[in-house]
Amino acid sequence: MFYKAIVYITIAALLVAVMLLPGCENPASLDERQIYTSIHEIPGVTEEEISAVEKLREQRSFFVYGMNPSTEAFIDSEGNLSGFTALICVWLTELFEIPFKPDL
Repeated sequence: MFYKAIVYITIAALLVAVMLLPGCENPASLDERQIYTSIHEIPGVTEEEISAVEKLREQRSFFVYGMNPSTEAFIDSEGNLSGFTALICVWLTELFEIPFKPDL
C-alpha cells in the first residue's frame, strides 16, 4: 500500500514538472532588448502622437507622478524618493524630454 502511494506521488510530481518546464525560458539579455530613449525610436508611433507630445512640452514644464508610499515609492535613508517610481520617472523624462517628478 505504501509503495503504491509513493509511485502515485512520484508520477504526479513528474507530470507537474513536465507541464511546467516548457514554460521556462531564459529571459533575453540586455544586449537583445530594445531600450527606447526617445519617442522617435518606438515602432508604430505616428507623427500625430509626436506632435501631441511636442505640444505638451510647450504647455507644461513638468509632470507630477504621484504614488502612495509603498515598496515602489519610498523615502530612503538619505531622504531621497527611491524605488521603481523614481526609476520610471527618470526613464519617462528621458523618453518624452519633459521632466516627470515623483511625489508621494
